[in-house]
Amino acid sequence: MADDGSDFLYGDIDEKHREADLEELQAHCGRLEADNAALQQELADSRAQIEFLVGQKEVLETNMAALFNTATNDLRRKDKQIIELRQHTRR
Repeated sequence: MADDGSDFLYGDIDEKHREADLEELQAHCGRLEADNAALQQELADSRAQIEFLVGQKEVLETNMAALFNTATNDLRRKDKQIIELRQHTRR
């Protein structure tokens, strides 16, 4: 390419354009880093909430099983009592 002086005339425009692009990219990168930090915090909060809820679920399952067993045993006891009362009244 012939040296027609266009680099001298337009070189500073390209440099300013590159600087503007660099500043824009740096600002965009900063925004992405801030978004990433916020998402990382949200993820950590969600994981903590999941851990808490899993613990609560296990407690509820244990309590429901105990309640079911208690109710089942109580029904058996009452059924036995009814049978005994019926036998007693037949005598």
